[in-house]
Amino acid sequence: MKDFVKKKLNLYAPTIPVILSDPRQNPNNTMAYRFELDRVMPLSEDTAAIICRNVDTEKKAAVFAWWIGNRWWRLVPTDSHVLGMLMFPAIKGTVEAENFDKITNPEED
Repeated sequence: MKDFVKKKLNLYAPTIPVILSDPRQNPNNTMAYRFELDRVMPLSEDTAAIICRNVDTEKKAAVFAWWIGNRWWRLVPTDSHVLGMLMFPAIKGTVEAENFDKITNPEED
């Protein structure tokens, strides 16, 4: 992970438990649970898992974060989201293979 992206992640990660704790920002938090940052786990050059601990129940929440467009984005993925993303690499590989012969760079012609 590039230093600039890592620095931005370290600034972004502490905002996640604040968002999760606030029922106005997180309508799924109907019980007004409080969260704190547990740890940040880099996953790739542009992705990370941000783990938050529920102070009230001791359970943890895994937030998937990705860097795109010069900022961090987030998703609290469900099992269905994770399953879908496990299927995605095969589809992405197929699309890349189909596009391979169609890619041309006019500067190299």
